[in-house]
Amino acid sequence: MKISRRELLEKMIVAGIASNWLPLALGSSDREPARSLEDLARFGLATRLERSGIRHPLIGTYVSRLEQELTALAAWGDVDLVLQLQDLANQTQKLRGRLTSGRGSTGCLLTAYALNITDIDPVEHKLPFGRVLRNPAMSRARTTLFLGVSTPEIVGDLYAINKESGFADRIYICADEDSVRFVPGTSAWRFLESMGARSVPEIAAAYSLYRSGPLLEGADQDYRSHRYDNQLIEISPESAPILSESRGVLLYDEQVIRILMATFHIDEQNADLIRRDLAKLNRASAPIQLLKDVANRRGWSQVRTEEFLCIIEARLPRVFCQAHAIGVAMDARQYVV
Repeated sequence: MKISRRELLEKMIVAGIASNWLPLALGSSDREPARSLEDLARFGLATRLERSGIRHPLIGTYVSRLEQELTALAAWGDVDLVLQLQDLANQTQKLRGRLTSGRGSTGCLLTAYALNITDIDPVEHKLPFGRVLRNPAMSRARTTLFLGVSTPEIVGDLYAINKESGFADRIYICADEDSVRFVPGTSAWRFLESMGARSVPEIAAAYSLYRSGPLLEGADQDYRSHRYDNQLIEISPESAPILSESRGVLLYDEQVIRILMATFHIDEQNADLIRRDLAKLNRASAPIQLLKDVANRRGWSQVRTEEFLCIIEARLPRVFCQAHAIGVAMDARQYVV
């Protein structure tokens, strides 16, 4: 009986033999870029899952997510972009540099996690890949990725390599300046301590709150008090479990995407486009009209739909990229006593 490559991957991970057999079994010698990325990502994911001890039933979730991403990357012409990002990660090691745990929205990609470009597990942190991948048929922006480097002295060399590749406008190299803000004795560190942040999610929340917008609005006090955003929950009950992950406060762009997906059953790409258009106060866009049509079919009144949009629109200026915050938190955790 013939089985698919996906089924083979899942069976091998379950059997605990993927890291030994997978390259041969999946044909890693294939030089075609899309196939090469598939083999590298599948092998990398298998290795990651074996090391972390993840077993059924979560393995199926990881494999399904990876296959979705690989299909999208191939369909939307972003395979070479990801391969170039991995090459830059390899060049970082050759230059005796170190990568951060992850920066920017790259942490939303399980493919990047599988390729050891980032240590952020997007399945564990519920990060939608629609936050970073751009379908050219739907989006006005192209996919852009970030590489975080904790050794700033090699950033110039990496920038020169990236410029030659032709991806300089789509891959951003970030010298780590964020996690070091939490060195003991700094004002950021004192804020972290006052929030009682110890775990990665708590440090990420503190990092996202330590900005003028959230502080001026008192979002940090709402977070400390576990004060739920009842105005949003009342109009969209589906948002409650998502907000519960951050003590009832809407903190992240990715949460907005997930709330839109859960409330209106739309895909990640449209949810992200709606988020972006609301941030730009562009109510006349096609994605916003799609949301209104879906809301109407679900029995929402025009008043309820407008109220929902106004609530999300009002919260957007203070939300932050969750993937970036988690990456900073993973690196800043060393400063937590």
